[in-house]
Amino acid sequence: GDKSFYLSANLNRQAILFSEKNDLKAAEEKARESLAVARDFSPENRVLWAGPMATLGKVLIKTGQVREGEDYLRQALAIYNQQTTKNYFNIGNLKIDLSQFLLAENRWPEAEKIASEAREDVLRNLGAQHPLMKSANKNLIVIYDKEGKHDLAEALK
Repeated sequence: GDKSFYLSANLNRQAILFSEKNDLKAAEEKARESLAVARDFSPENRVLWAGPMATLGKVLIKTGQVREGEDYLRQALAIYNQQTTKNYFNIGNLKIDLSQFLLAENRWPEAEKIASEAREDVLRNLGAQHPLMKSANKNLIVIYDKEGKHDLAEALK
């Protein structure tokens, strides 16, 4: 079982690296493989699927497969949210990623809602001094500015 966990994590890391290098075909391949390994070795422990799902979602969005990509991001977020002990760092990061995608798709109200949730989650559970707070604020500022809500954007600066 342990070897499979490390294999899945390693494949996920490779997918992220390929994605950063813009080798999206290899990134998608590794992300799908990572998710398949995670599902095989841990059918009952869905939290281990969330990382590979989030990676696959981001890669698919980059390749233009936006509907499937968004679906994977939302599935990963749902898994993280179902945990008794929540990892608010992962949840915050994923909500920021999802809101940025929604913003790029011109789905501003949805983007704002999720970005606000991300900021609230980070503030409430990780604290105002947590490094993720800066990302959550910057993300929300960009959305507010796009929507012409400059007073709200200024309040976060």
